[in-house]
Amino acid sequence: MKKIIIIKFGGSVLTDLDSIKNCVSLINEHLDKDFGIVIVVSALKGKTDNLVQLAKNHSPSLSPKQFDAFISNGERESAKLFVETLSNESLDPVLIDPDTSYWPIITDDVHLDANPLVPETESKCKSILLPMIENGSIPVVCGFIGKTKEDVITTLGRGGSDTTAVLLGASLDAVEVLLVKDVANVFTSDPNYVDDALPLKSLTLREASALSFGGAKFLHRKCLQYKSDTLRIRILSIQSKESGTIIDGSQHNLSIGAFEENITMVTIIGVNYASYPSIGGLLSQFIEDDIHLLSLALESDSLILYLYSQPGLLKKIHSYAIPNGFGKAISTHDDLSGLHITGPALDTTKGLIQKITAPLSEHQINVYGIVTVSSSIQIYVSKNDISKTIELLKSVI
Repeated sequence: MKKIIIIKFGGSVLTDLDSIKNCVSLINEHLDKDFGIVIVVSALKGKTDNLVQLAKNHSPSLSPKQFDAFISNGERESAKLFVETLSNESLDPVLIDPDTSYWPIITDDVHLDANPLVPETESKCKSILLPMIENGSIPVVCGFIGKTKEDVITTLGRGGSDTTAVLLGASLDAVEVLLVKDVANVFTSDPNYVDDALPLKSLTLREASALSFGGAKFLHRKCLQYKSDTLRIRILSIQSKESGTIIDGSQHNLSIGAFEENITMVTIIGVNYASYPSIGGLLSQFIEDDIHLLSLALESDSLILYLYSQPGLLKKIHSYAIPNGFGKAISTHDDLSGLHITGPALDTTKGLIQKITAPLSEHQINVYGIVTVSSSIQIYVSKNDISKTIELLKSVI
């Protein structure tokens, strides 16, 4: 069985027919290494924006279902042009369009932001696409698009071609997904705004998820939840080829667990962030004195810290913060416990916080803090309520 590579070409590199021809060298390079290849294409640059604007200006009453069908035409046009180009290069492309019997991406019926149905998609990939690949053909798949079980067209949300590529990679047990963009790497920050941004060679899955959740635009926000443990993602340009930024690592299954020790919530009011020791100095002092910080929350003039409890904690923090003018006063709340929720797709699950807090409110469990970072959520409650809290949350997540 051939090792499989998914190559996704983004709209930023597909500007016209000549730009499609420029993609052929990357494809041939992997064919020469005897890889099986699946191509995923976005719409040509600006095409989807034009379709969206056209629909809004001339057909503002389109239903979400009709809107999905209309804006999907960008990827469908792009795929046909790609197939024509590869055929002219004596390759053997196969158009994988929603109108063909080969279509593999099955979704729910949430229009404009559909969610793939993984078992159904995987089954179609292995029964339809895999034999094509083994026979030396190159499936060219329209990115961004899905179909419901009732054969109604959906779309995966803007930028959803990344999700198409990663989903196909996982479903076909591919070794790598190449996301070909107009930049050769992910950078330490957006190079359009930061002059000294540096290229990154690699990111863990958790790091990439956190950056994406925080607003970075280098990949579609949903795609990482479909990554399999063995699948590697590489972000690169046509020119960079073997380099780029690699995203690797395993998904963590959804888990809910309690922190092992009692927790103290420390509130510092009247905070002067410009003063010494500042937050950095405060955290350095914590490390020196073996004070374990779990999380913190900032406001314009106050700071809340969640720390493992220890004798003399209030006295220590007071000595750091008050004499130096960092804060005006400090209070503590002891006898708390915390729990952590981790797992894939927490950052893209709509209404999750409400789903978590509603049963706690119904059972009169007071929440002393919620901290969310990408695919991790921390919740702090009284230690007397921790067992009941975990029980309730396991029943709703």
